[in-house]
Amino acid sequence: MVKEMTETNLRSAYAGESQAHMRYLIYSERAEKNKFPNVARLFQSFP
Repeated sequence: MVKEMTETNLRSAYAGESQAHMRYLIYSERAEKNKFPNVARLFQSFP
């Protein structure tokens, strides 16, 4: 029971972090296109 919950929680956390990472990459690309290189670098610095 506990092992199943741990696996479920880890999968959920990983999915959330993956989505956040993709959002940061998209924001970085938008900032570069809109001529905000410093903002783009800021978003690229997030893991």
